[in-house]
Amino acid sequence: AISCSWMDKKSIIEREVALAAEKTCGNLNAVENETYIQFELRLASRVTVVPSVAERTREEIISSADEVYTTILTDANIKNAIGKLRDHGLVIIKGLLPPEQTILW
Repeated sequence: AISCSWMDKKSIIEREVALAAEKTCGNLNAVENETYIQFELRLASRVTVVPSVAERTREEIISSADEVYTTILTDANIKNAIGKLRDHGLVIIKGLLPPEQTILW
C-alpha cells in the first residue's frame, strides 16, 4: 500500500501540489496532466550536465592515500553547471565520480 499520494510516481500531479511547486521550482512548473515521474525526469534533464568523452577520462588524484578518480570539466561545462545551479538551485553532473566511490552514499 502507498502511504502518500505523491509516492505513486505514475499518478498525475494534483493541482494543489503543482501550485505549491511553482513557488519552489521557479520555471520548472508541472505541466497539465503530467505524472510525478514525468516531472522528475524533465527536472533531472534540465539540471544535468553531461561531460564529454574527454572530460570522462578519469584523472587520478595523486595526493590521496587511496586511489581516487574524478572527472575534469571544461570551462564551458563549469559555466553550464553554475548556470543550472543559479537558475534551479541544483545541478547533476553525470559521472562526476565513479559509482564505486559513491555507492555507500
